[in-house]
Amino acid sequence: MIFLNIYSPLEQFYVIPIVKIPVLNFIITNELVIIFVFFLFFIFLFYSMVKPSTQSFYVIPNRWQLGLLYLYKFISYLISTNIGGAKGQKYLPFFFHYFCMFYF
Repeated sequence: MIFLNIYSPLEQFYVIPIVKIPVLNFIITNELVIIFVFFLFFIFLFYSMVKPSTQSFYVIPNRWQLGLLYLYKFISYLISTNIGGAKGQKYLPFFFHYFCMFYF
Protein backbone atom coordinates (compact mmCIF):
# COMPACT_ATOMS: atom_id res chain seq x y z
CA MET A 1 0.00 0.00 0.00
CA ILE A 2 1.40 3.41 -0.99
CA PHE A 3 0.76 6.37 1.26
CA LEU A 4 0.71 9.73 -0.43
CA ASN A 5 1.19 12.88 1.56
CA ILE A 6 -1.19 15.36 0.04
CA TYR A 7 -0.52 18.84 1.30
CA SER A 8 -2.92 21.71 1.24
CA PRO A 9 -1.83 24.95 -0.46
CA LEU A 10 -3.00 26.76 2.67
CA GLU A 11 -0.21 25.20 4.73
CA GLN A 12 2.10 28.01 3.68
CA PHE A 13 0.04 30.38 5.83
CA TYR A 14 0.20 28.32 9.02
CA VAL A 15 1.92 30.02 11.93
CA ILE A 16 4.10 27.36 13.50
CA PRO A 17 5.94 27.90 16.79
CA ILE A 18 9.67 27.24 16.44
CA VAL A 19 11.05 28.14 19.88
CA LYS A 20 9.06 28.62 23.07
CA ILE A 21 10.48 30.63 25.95
CA PRO A 22 8.13 29.96 28.87
CA VAL A 23 9.90 32.28 31.34
CA LEU A 24 9.24 35.34 29.18
CA ASN A 25 5.99 33.99 27.72
CA PHE A 26 7.49 34.51 24.26
CA ILE A 27 7.22 32.30 21.18
CA ILE A 28 9.36 32.58 18.05
CA THR A 29 7.26 31.54 15.06
CA ASN A 30 7.98 31.05 11.38
CA GLU A 31 6.26 34.36 10.64
CA LEU A 32 8.56 36.22 13.03
CA VAL A 33 11.61 34.68 11.36
CA ILE A 34 10.41 35.74 7.89
CA ILE A 35 9.69 39.28 9.07
CA PHE A 36 13.15 39.44 10.66
CA VAL A 37 14.82 38.26 7.43
CA PHE A 38 12.97 40.93 5.41
CA PHE A 39 13.89 43.54 8.01
CA LEU A 40 17.58 42.61 7.73
CA PHE A 41 17.34 42.71 3.94
CA PHE A 42 15.88 46.22 3.93
CA ILE A 43 18.45 47.42 6.47
CA PHE A 44 21.17 46.02 4.19
CA LEU A 45 19.52 47.70 1.21
CA PHE A 46 19.42 51.02 3.03
CA TYR A 47 23.03 50.87 4.20
CA SER A 48 24.24 49.84 0.76
CA MET A 49 22.93 53.17 -0.55
CA VAL A 50 24.71 55.27 2.11
CA LYS A 51 28.19 56.63 1.48
CA PRO A 52 30.38 55.24 4.30
CA SER A 53 32.68 58.23 4.75
CA THR A 54 30.03 60.92 5.19
CA GLN A 55 27.01 58.79 6.17
CA SER A 56 24.92 60.52 3.50
CA PHE A 57 23.19 59.28 0.39
CA TYR A 58 25.12 59.23 -2.83
CA VAL A 59 24.53 62.20 -5.13
CA ILE A 60 25.51 60.09 -8.12
CA PRO A 61 23.28 57.01 -8.00
CA ASN A 62 24.90 53.64 -7.53
CA ARG A 63 23.47 50.34 -8.81
CA TRP A 64 20.98 49.88 -5.97
CA GLN A 65 19.52 53.34 -6.38
CA LEU A 66 19.31 52.97 -10.16
CA GLY A 67 17.59 49.63 -9.76
CA LEU A 68 14.99 51.06 -7.40
CA LEU A 69 14.50 54.09 -9.64
CA TYR A 70 13.94 51.91 -12.71
CA LEU A 71 11.54 49.73 -10.73
CA TYR A 72 9.61 52.83 -9.63
CA LYS A 73 9.48 54.18 -13.20
CA PHE A 74 8.37 50.79 -14.53
CA ILE A 75 5.49 50.51 -12.05
CA SER A 76 4.53 54.14 -12.66
CA TYR A 77 4.44 53.48 -16.41
CA LEU A 78 2.30 50.36 -15.91
CA ILE A 79 -0.18 52.28 -13.77
CA SER A 80 -0.40 55.26 -16.11
CA THR A 81 -1.01 53.09 -19.18
CA ASN A 82 -3.40 50.59 -17.61
CA ILE A 83 -5.35 52.63 -15.07
CA GLY A 84 -5.37 55.96 -16.82
CA GLY A 85 -2.83 58.75 -16.52
CA ALA A 86 -2.86 61.08 -13.52
CA LYS A 87 -6.02 59.49 -12.14
CA GLY A 88 -4.19 56.23 -11.52
CA GLN A 89 -1.09 57.81 -9.96
CA LYS A 90 -2.83 58.10 -6.59
CA TYR A 91 -2.61 54.28 -6.41
CA LEU A 92 1.14 54.22 -7.11
CA PRO A 93 2.30 53.72 -3.47
CA PHE A 94 -0.07 50.79 -3.03
CA PHE A 95 0.98 49.06 -6.24
CA PHE A 96 4.67 49.77 -5.66
CA HIS A 97 4.47 48.20 -2.21
CA TYR A 98 2.44 45.27 -3.56
CA PHE A 99 4.90 44.67 -6.39
CA CYS A 100 7.95 44.82 -4.14
CA MET A 101 6.50 42.57 -1.45
CA PHE A 102 5.00 39.86 -3.63
CA TYR A 103 7.33 39.73 -6.59
CA PHE A 104 10.65 39.94 -4.76
